[in-house]
Amino acid sequence: GAIRPTTPLTAHCTGDATTSARRILVEGSSYRAGDGLRGGCFPTADGYAMLSLPSPRHTTIVGSAELFENGSIGRADNAAAAIGVAGETPTLVWYLPTVADVPAASRPTLAALTPGWVTPTALLLIATALAAIAWRGRRFGPLVTEALPVTARSNETLEGRARLYRLASARGHALESLRIGTLGRLAARLGLPETASAAEVADAAAAAAGQDPGRVRATLIGEAPGGDAHLVRLSERLASLEARVAAALRPEAFSANAAPPPHTEPTQPTEGNA
Repeated sequence: GAIRPTTPLTAHCTGDATTSARRILVEGSSYRAGDGLRGGCFPTADGYAMLSLPSPRHTTIVGSAELFENGSIGRADNAAAAIGVAGETPTLVWYLPTVADVPAASRPTLAALTPGWVTPTALLLIATALAAIAWRGRRFGPLVTEALPVTARSNETLEGRARLYRLASARGHALESLRIGTLGRLAARLGLPETASAAEVADAAAAAAGQDPGRVRATLIGEAPGGDAHLVRLSERLASLEARVAAALRPEAFSANAAPPPHTEPTQPTEGNA
């Protein structure tokens, strides 16, 4: 049982468990004397706080270490009880068990300390790792060598990128690619420096082609495509603008009987033609 240090325990000793202390105040465990054994002292509700075993050697069992500790030895008659227990015989053996007292032959092995589920789990993890290595390391066939560099026609890359834009409905990216190419060619044709902004290129192109600057800026910079049909119309306006600038800068390339430049449109188009 357990001893609670609420009230002192009174000495009612039997047999050989004698002590000069009349009361002790400790916290710890209580013991019961077995059949044929007598020698309990300081009775508790379910045993004794001190038990004396006369056979085979005189042994005293104390249920609390507080009886010998500095912090509690001053309570009640704890000091007298400690001196009486320690001085019962001329020879006192104070024993504190440690791990070193365990015989070497009885020390548990690593296998004995390992839980039973560890080995199957480790084997399962190893099998899973081997299966993953075999799965990720397989090959579908011999490697194919190809001479480098590989030359691809420009129309193939252009059509491939156009298909990707169409599948992704990336009309804005497609239009930006067309505008960047048109702006670069217009700037070179108009003799503008590479640092010229898109607005400067648009104003110069409008002046050269004789078109409305706002309309040209919308074509080259501002207007966003609202659908596939609108994207097609904007690309046609870019091609028409570039052709008009080229015609304005090289009028001798177009004779009086020649056909007009491709993708022509009126100088002031209505909103329905946008």
